[in-house]
Amino acid sequence: HANMVRDQLEVDSARVTAGGVCLTCKTPYAPKLQKEMGEAYYKTPFKEVLAKIPENHKTLGVACSDCHDNKDMTLKLSREFTLGAALKEMGVDRAKLTRQELRSLVCAQCHVTYSIPKDKEMKSVGVFFPWQGSTWGNITIENIIKKIRSDPSYCEWTQSVTGFKLGFIRHPEFEFFSNNSLHWNARATCGDCHMPVVQEGGRKVTDHRIMSPLKNDLKACEKCHIARIEWLREQVYAIQDRT
Repeated sequence: HANMVRDQLEVDSARVTAGGVCLTCKTPYAPKLQKEMGEAYYKTPFKEVLAKIPENHKTLGVACSDCHDNKDMTLKLSREFTLGAALKEMGVDRAKLTRQELRSLVCAQCHVTYSIPKDKEMKSVGVFFPWQGSTWGNITIENIIKKIRSDPSYCEWTQSVTGFKLGFIRHPEFEFFSNNSLHWNARATCGDCHMPVVQEGGRKVTDHRIMSPLKNDLKACEKCHIARIEWLREQVYAIQDRT
């Protein structure tokens, strides 16, 4: 999370070809840039948009302000033009969201699938979560596919062999998790497993290292599961191998 922009710049240049839109989940400056630039934010070359970020923050990844109100540090959603719009489409009353639900939704600002509409020159003209037709707790892959197929502008790439223009389904992690999963139904959140509460200096704090429970001896799992750690680990590997 901390090195996401650096990852884009150094690992694979293909990750930024869509333009400034590729910064949407990578920098805390994305909401400000989108508001100031409008449609130009999406289609302007990535490095030109990146240049508008202060020099000392150019490679800054996720920051406190992405998930927290800077006045009282309560959880907040900062991506109004993506997640905010998607929740509105589904008729979700933001005022009624619980802190537990927000502990997953702050992650859903980025850990989701998304579509980048294109104009006739295949330039990016927006970004949205294709959740139309779905409901809270029931965002389905079928509805996502239906939405992507509903408009030619959502076909973002051309298959080299057939020449067909196709859409993307990227990493619908929140969509799968929130759709009748065992942990969702048990009222667990993304944070419960990937950012568990730990003791630091006699105080309880949320672990912001954001990692797989497997990398921390499944300590997050112990809060709910009483089975042996070895058995839990075997269960996780078996499920991952199967799916």
